[in-house]
Amino acid sequence: MRFLAPVLLLMAGTAMAQEVLTLEEAVRIAERDAFQVRIAQSNLDKFSGTERSARGAFGPTVTLNGGHSQSQFEGLSGPGGGFFRSESTELGATLVQPIDLSGASRAALRSAKYSTVAAKASLAAILNQVRHDARVAYWNVALAQELVRVQEEAVAAAGRRVDDARAREKAGLLPRFDVLRFEVDQKRAEEALVRAKGDVETSRQTLNNVLARDVGTEFTVEYATEMPPPIPDQANLVQLAVSNRPEVQEADALAGSLDQTVEIQRRGTRPSMAVSASYNRNLGATQGSPTATTTGSLQVSWPIFDSGVTRGRVNQATEDARQARFRAEQTALVIGLEAETAATRYRTAVQAYESAFAARELAVEALRLAEVSYANQVGTVLDVTTSQADLTASRGAVENARFGAWQAYSDLLRAIGGTWEKPE
Repeated sequence: MRFLAPVLLLMAGTAMAQEVLTLEEAVRIAERDAFQVRIAQSNLDKFSGTERSARGAFGPTVTLNGGHSQSQFEGLSGPGGGFFRSESTELGATLVQPIDLSGASRAALRSAKYSTVAAKASLAAILNQVRHDARVAYWNVALAQELVRVQEEAVAAAGRRVDDARAREKAGLLPRFDVLRFEVDQKRAEEALVRAKGDVETSRQTLNNVLARDVGTEFTVEYATEMPPPIPDQANLVQLAVSNRPEVQEADALAGSLDQTVEIQRRGTRPSMAVSASYNRNLGATQGSPTATTTGSLQVSWPIFDSGVTRGRVNQATEDARQARFRAEQTALVIGLEAETAATRYRTAVQAYESAFAARELAVEALRLAEVSYANQVGTVLDVTTSQADLTASRGAVENARFGAWQAYSDLLRAIGGTWEKPE
């Protein structure tokens, strides 16, 4: 049993290392754990609290107060003098009800609501970006894995040629130089395989970082055998992006919040009113002093002149609001441009894949002809190794083009504010 435990641990570690992470799982983990998402959620909670505070400005406030005092006097003159002690204990409550004559509190509440809407839109925008980052990082891992497979095939092909060349050399049918040339080609393929495996590790680490988990977490990903779905014929692609992207909603909400800030500043010279009532009870009242006191008051304040301070603040807030509107317009234009550009890049990526696929088929045929020519002592060893290198490069180009199309598809989804749906 002592020797069985390490074996079981090794088997468990191997099983964990072979865990397959799907694209949908990667996106869900990123949506839940990414640091940008958590920060944005915290920011939304903060602005929700600000809105609650602004809403509470309309309600009354109640304050309880109490106190105990004790005084002692010595050396008093007159009959019975020499010592005197006085004690008192008071309990009280004060109620204050503000009255929003100027409308500043209502404007502050509207501003807080706009800020909450902006925070929600910001969270949605970050989720949209995080989904995109997770998809791209996932497909980078898938691409790296496939490039390892391509290099493994190249190593295997090179190994078969070396074995065949050595056998033919022993039979006196092949010069030593050709064997050495094939062996050099095999070593180059093995070096490329080592680099490809290193790329897999770094791409996994990048994906783990995007998912906010330990970069050493072992996993494999699914291979996307199919191509992304075609783009629907969207004549209103720009309008779709502008209506869906939360950045537009965020910019509009921020501008709305600043509009309300202008209203708040304009009400700086308007009257304000508050009604208050207080009750105090003296638990240790002496003879001739009241045992309880009730007070009511109505306070009105009207700043009729402030040397232009309010006017300056209004001007400043007005320009801030104007700049926010400019930024909102600019955001809409940029998002429209992103949608058009992403659509163009996606179509280009699909065409690039079709070209790479055709080039790979030609490379397969070219290698076959080179091997036939070499076997018939018409071609040279250089023709074979060059054709093999071309075929390996074309296979890698096909995989790069395939996953380039998937990444371009993710760019398009992010640009229009959509979500990924696996094609049937």
